[in-house]
Amino acid sequence: MRSRLFLAAFAAALVVSGCDDAIPTEPDDLLIDARIARQAGDVDAAVDLLERAHEADASDAVVRLELASTLFEQADLGVIDLDRIASYLLEEAGTSAASPAASAPAAKAGGCAYADDPTAEPFDPTEFEEYDQYLERASVARRVRELLDPVIADQLRPADFLCSGIQDGALVYDADAALAALRSVDPRITDEQIASALAVNAVAEVMDTYLFLTEELDGRAQWYRLGDGSIGVCPVGITEEELRQLAEESVADMGEALLSTDLRARLIDSSTELVDVVLDAYEEVRDDLAPYCTGS
Repeated sequence: MRSRLFLAAFAAALVVSGCDDAIPTEPDDLLIDARIARQAGDVDAAVDLLERAHEADASDAVVRLELASTLFEQADLGVIDLDRIASYLLEEAGTSAASPAASAPAAKAGGCAYADDPTAEPFDPTEFEEYDQYLERASVARRVRELLDPVIADQLRPADFLCSGIQDGALVYDADAALAALRSVDPRITDEQIASALAVNAVAEVMDTYLFLTEELDGRAQWYRLGDGSIGVCPVGITEEELRQLAEESVADMGEALLSTDLRARLIDSSTELVDVVLDAYEEVRDDLAPYCTGS
């Protein structure tokens, strides 16, 4: 009798063991299966597996990076969207990466007189062909930022970047140190994964910034195209200082997107054309919406 009970229990254990092998629960196993699913074109299954891996170990940096990039693939978002948003801002400003804005930050300081400027034309920043599509996918951008923030943010938010991060049109930060720090997060992370994460981070930051400036500041800011080829923003119902305080974090987010774009270009040794576009768009937003630096 004892022998039969033992055999029954042993058989049951084998069945349970077999089920565990069929349905992986360890993050590494889930990660492998997610990669197989993604390569096979089943992005939804890959996202599900990566979500389970992240739930099992939220500290796994590789899972965070791959989940972020797979979520973007699922939402049909990519580097081209970074170019679209930044280029739209520059088109509205009447400038381009090859022809930077003519205005200097000092020309915009000291109040908002755009409403009395006969060369200034009000415009609605939501009149963008893909705007509604980005609005629908805003939750994806926010989720991706949450996933990447513990891995990337500290490396790409240097102190005082707002006031000293750009000199003579060039970015001033320690790119080698930033890249070394990213590589040290987890020895399993490859340069290809870092480049992908930087691209995804840049798109998510710019999307979130743009949607904040258009949605959260709706009714509190009036946008203008100025005659000198730049963008102007007037506070509505609040003071200029209050407007700049509201936008401060979003401007910092766009600065992180700029550094993400630049570091990715350095890592994959690509053209700086996109970096130039994002740089010009960042300066347009910064000049009217960032808090003033000391002495400005």
